[in-house]
Amino acid sequence: MPLILSWNHGSRGNTHLWRIDESHDYFLTKLTDSGIDLQVIDGWHPERQREWLAGRHLIQEYINHPLLNLQIADQTGKPYFPGVGDYFSLSHSGRYVALACSSVFVGCDIQIYSKTLERIQRKFCSPSEIEQVRQSVQSIDPLHLIWTAKEAMYKALGQRGVRFREDITLDPEKEAGEILHGGMSHQFDVHHYQLHELTVALSWIHID
Repeated sequence: MPLILSWNHGSRGNTHLWRIDESHDYFLTKLTDSGIDLQVIDGWHPERQREWLAGRHLIQEYINHPLLNLQIADQTGKPYFPGVGDYFSLSHSGRYVALACSSVFVGCDIQIYSKTLERIQRKFCSPSEIEQVRQSVQSIDPLHLIWTAKEAMYKALGQRGVRFREDITLDPEKEAGEILHGGMSHQFDVHHYQLHELTVALSWIHID
């Protein structure tokens, strides 16, 4: 898995981006001795299987905890290591996979350019955000910026029931966002990167 880029976020940790070139069997070999149940992916689409295997391989290689201890949150389906102060977030798109590691709650989302976002924009953009998209002069495609940022914030919060259009607001100029959920306001810092066809968003719970 060739490493494409790494970002150092100072005290917030780091993020690594790879391209998946290896076969399904390559990852099975790497994970055979990990102790995790590899049969959970039986019946999945081959590409989804490879994404899952590649993600577990990266967690095994770059996070200093036994992969066997990895658990899945009942509420969100998000993988985590219980009882430790290390947080991480995985994201896949096409042949790319990103892993963000942090000492605070973190969310990572990557997205290859897709015209689908234009078709479904009213599902995740508010009317004012759609107007901003129409007027935007951002170097990053505004729909991809909004989509990946909201996905990253949602992953960082780790709670189900968040409505992307109604509950999540974004201020790209200030690299900030907010989720109103469960009667509480959650503030986030949001960073974006553009790599040709790929948009990358990182989000952390804001700490004053």
